Amino acid sequence: MQVFKLYFRILSKHTAVISVYLSIFFGLSLMFTLLPSASSASVFIPEKTRIAVFNEDEGAFAKALIAHISERTAPVQISDTKESIEDALFFRDVEYILRIPRGFSESFLKKDNKVQLEKSAVPLSASEVHVDFLLNRYLRFASIYHGLLADISSEQAAAYIEEDFKVEAKTTILDSMLLVEKSGSRSFFFLYYSYSVMAIILLSVTTGMLALENRNIKMRNLASPLRTVSLNLQVVLGNLVFAVAVWALSCGLGLILEKGGMNGRINMLLMANALCYTFVCLGLGFFVGHAIKSQNAIHGAVNVVSLGMSFISGVFVPKELLGETIKRIASFTPTYWYVEAVNSISTLTNNSSTLDILNSMLIQLGFAAAFLALGLAVARHKSLANEA
Repeated sequence: MQVFKLYFRILSKHTAVISVYLSIFFGLSLMFTLLPSASSASVFIPEKTRIAVFNEDEGAFAKALIAHISERTAPVQISDTKESIEDALFFRDVEYILRIPRGFSESFLKKDNKVQLEKSAVPLSASEVHVDFLLNRYLRFASIYHGLLADISSEQAAAYIEEDFKVEAKTTILDSMLLVEKSGSRSFFFLYYSYSVMAIILLSVTTGMLALENRNIKMRNLASPLRTVSLNLQVVLGNLVFAVAVWALSCGLGLILEKGGMNGRINMLLMANALCYTFVCLGLGFFVGHAIKSQNAIHGAVNVVSLGMSFISGVFVPKELLGETIKRIASFTPTYWYVEAVNSISTLTNNSSTLDILNSMLIQLGFAAAFLALGLAVARHKSLANEA
């Protein structure tokens, strides 16, 4: 078992890098697991902008405008002096100051635009955009009513506008902590497992295989009495033992961090799904290990593959927020089917069928076999090239 021992001796020299990925994964898992589930928002509550209004106009239209804006913002009283206004904006006591000049109501109703609203706001802020939107929307509706109904009063127009604004779009909250709330922290834990295990196994397998593929070491092994079949089996065994060890360590941490609320059936399915994905990472690492030719390219390949698959498959970004094109592309990756299985397991009940979950697992194993076949093809091609 000389090659088997050599494989782990090579990995021991990269313990620091592997530990970084493990620490990031375990740290994030611990942080999100310990966060209270009640912290996730279930109701949308718009934030009101602090605004100060100085009204120099006595018209009914200006009063209706102030009433409308005040209801949708947080009015603040400040002194009408240059120094007070500048201090209030600087210290963010207010974020928007609206001044309605004398004669604004009459000018607006006559549509001569001689008198305009004046404002002072925090430059390029969301609050400025928000209040501008409220003002422009009200003025646009008021212009329509006064234009279509010549004899309508400002009070009547304000009543119609308020009635129109009571019709609001339904807001649906897409909660990224949905898995935690429905089935406990372990589903969330296994969701992020896909990124960490992909990075760790790709980095470790490719590093070990690249070292053994060194021309001098390879020629030395071929000259030794050790048979090629035995050498390859020891490399495969080393990769397999390392991958299973990472899986077992991660599942053990998941069991420790779990707060309860999940039955044994769900536990087994989550761990089985994670094991299938671990084999996918192992097969991908075998392929990449044969395809990459330099040590410097390993970290780039690991980051591109692991992060890329995680972002488009629903690990870091909820699938509900991804476009249909992205989902279609992601369906050609094993991470997509791993996440599909985790989501299905998280909502599983005692009477639910596991057929879809098993299909997702089989698809992952299909990816693992495909990566393994590609790795063998690349290895065969390299072997023929060296013989030539």
